[in-house]
Amino acid sequence: DIPHDLKQEIKHTLQNKLHRNAGPEDLIATEAMLQRVSANPGEYSDAFVHEFKVFYAELKDFFNAGTLTDMLFDLNVSLDPQNQTVVQNFLNAKGKVDNGGASLQDIMEALHCLTTLRAMLMSGLSSGLRNDAPDSALSMRQNWRLCEIRAE
Repeated sequence: DIPHDLKQEIKHTLQNKLHRNAGPEDLIATEAMLQRVSANPGEYSDAFVHEFKVFYAELKDFFNAGTLTDMLFDLNVSLDPQNQTVVQNFLNAKGKVDNGGASLQDIMEALHCLTTLRAMLMSGLSSGLRNDAPDSALSMRQNWRLCEIRAE
């Protein structure tokens, strides 16, 4: 149900390269293809478009190319209610600034919330991990570190 020319483009542009050595340019190529295959609903099967979106999301994760907002949504489920509030306050303040036309007060509030968010993240990163920490703990710690870096 996928046109032959698109199959060939995926094979030659992405698949062969990913088997050898993927680079950030492959993420860009994938994003361009995703825009093309999702531009006209019904042109490609919904299942194919869905799987391509999943593939793109996984490739973004592989390259740690997610936005701070995306990363915070993923991290939020593992936080206690107090820290979830810190994240939500930041996202709300950031949303006001991102929408344009923010006042100086909105910008200052966003910076204050960002500082609070970074303090929360650094507090969570301040202790070391045990030598026998499970992979899930290492992965979670990496996510916290990446969030803190993006927040910086």
